[in-house]
Amino acid sequence: MTRTSWGATLLTILLSLAIGAVAIMLLGYDPVEAYYQLFRGAFVGKFNIGGVFERFVPLMLTALAFAVSAKVSVFNVGVEGELYLGAMAAALAGVTLRAWVVGVIAAALSRQDNSPTNGAGGDC
Repeated sequence: MTRTSWGATLLTILLSLAIGAVAIMLLGYDPVEAYYQLFRGAFVGKFNIGGVFERFVPLMLTALAFAVSAKVSVFNVGVEGELYLGAMAAALAGVTLRAWVVGVIAAALSRQDNSPTNGAGGDC
């Protein structure tokens, strides 16, 4: 397995953005505005970057688990199931260890605004 150069990585990213732009244009929308709203929604705002990491980190760790098993030549086909099983085991441990108070405090501290619109109002 060889390392790819930064140029090849950048070319891959630009090519994927170009293919996405063509698909967006075929649907009749402005690709510049679509990409602007995509990045604005992900990185601009008080809670948006946290939401990105909230969804990204479990997937990244799942991919890392698959990469480690692939590196040692063990094929692992059940990575998604392991993610769900790990989430259920963590929930079960929280319930059975009587540490529900810690879970409630962590949930309260992790999100100050529990409304579905993050305080922005409207139907977001």
